[in-house]
Amino acid sequence: DSEDVSLVAEQIELFCKGHKIDSKTGKKAALCFEELAVNIIKFGFPKCEKQPGIDLRIVFDKDKMVMRLQDNCPMFDVERYIAQEIDRAEDIRLGLKITGGLADDISYVHSLENNNVIIRFPTS
Repeated sequence: DSEDVSLVAEQIELFCKGHKIDSKTGKKAALCFEELAVNIIKFGFPKCEKQPGIDLRIVFDKDKMVMRLQDNCPMFDVERYIAQEIDRAEDIRLGLKITGGLADDISYVHSLENNNVIIRFPTS
């Protein structure tokens, strides 16, 4: 629920701080997670035929932080949606537009009946 999302967003910021990642990157990652997770809960969970869930992983690779959100809801290609709608700002959900602007790179993979959104942020 939204309380869990807010709690996890705070934990993302603390995780980044604990790994000596600048607070700006931590805040960007937390905001991107929050926007995507709220959309998953609001739009994906009601359509999910099984017990819905979101899994979050954050790893560091050279000068990038990589955050992966995985959910088991019906297929929704966030990367394509942002790319299609970015030029029509009035039509896009503000949260997805913000997410597209904050991340260095966003990619989407649908695998084994799971949505995987991979978001990369520069750390240097």
